[in-house]
Amino acid sequence: MKFINSEKELEILDEYYKKEGFQFVPIYGRRRIGKTRLIQEFISGKPAVYFLADMVSEAEHLKNLGRSFGEYLQDFILMKILFPWFMKGCAWNSALIF
Repeated sequence: MKFINSEKELEILDEYYKKEGFQFVPIYGRRRIGKTRLIQEFISGKPAVYFLADMVSEAEHLKNLGRSFGEYLQDFILMKILFPWFMKGCAWNSALIF
């Protein structure tokens, strides 16, 4: 499927990506307008972990997030065991700050 009409948004994201330090760019809008596709297009070819949260338990989120990072880092222990175990003992407000 061709990705069209979002060049300006991709340029804006790229400007933030190239800045030094931490950048937070919220992406919001009505349903079904291409927010997810915009993010996928933007991270294509960049070192990134894409994780889409859905309606599952906290434990399942942690397992899935650990699997995503483990696959990205090619780390079997993180992917299968360590991340869910580690996250159980952390507070959300400090655990997910990178």
